[in-house]
Amino acid sequence: MTAMSATTAATANTAFEHFDHRDIGVAAVYAEAIYRLAEETGGQDAVLGELESVTEYLRSDDAAAAFFSSPLVDAKTRARVLEKAFRGRASELLSNALQVVQRKGRLDLVPAIASAFRARHDERRNIVDARVTSAVALSAEQQGALSAAIEEGLAKKPRLLLEVRPEILGGLVIEVDGRKLDSSVASRLRKLEGELRERASAEIMRARAGEGGQGQAG
Repeated sequence: MTAMSATTAATANTAFEHFDHRDIGVAAVYAEAIYRLAEETGGQDAVLGELESVTEYLRSDDAAAAFFSSPLVDAKTRARVLEKAFRGRASELLSNALQVVQRKGRLDLVPAIASAFRARHDERRNIVDARVTSAVALSAEQQGALSAAIEEGLAKKPRLLLEVRPEILGGLVIEVDGRKLDSSVASRLRKLEGELRERASAEIMRARAGEGGQGQAG
């Protein structure tokens, strides 16, 4: 599975995305409706990409986020701008969906809709997010071994969200759905964990040797 930075995966405009349980529920309804329509043409991947592109744009542009979410913006003006911005540039499904959401005054929910759409798509493809924190960066080979071990243990395909934290000398911490992996999966990872521990120790020793050399040179 594709790996990505945990920092990248977690990036969000928090001022724009403080949703309560009711908002999340409403977003899930919109996402399900959009997903079913996308499924009819096999366009789930494309629509997901569009939703996430819009979300990233809103996260990076405060003015656009305010335009989408502010009750002070006239609905007709917002509809006209949306039509000009998306019609012919994005899929008809996304353009129409944004107009429907806009008429309900809930364009502020676009990031939550994108998140719910991805969760639905992952569920259909049997994919789970696996947050992997390691003392040193994982090589491509190690990522492959890790993915295989998680998939074998959970019977689900993992999307690795990688983060490097040198202070965890234990080697490896893996969480799926907010829970650490149980011993049945962990046992498959002991060899990999041992390799990571050795690499972390070696890097620490090299760093100390370098510091000592600089001290002597001084």
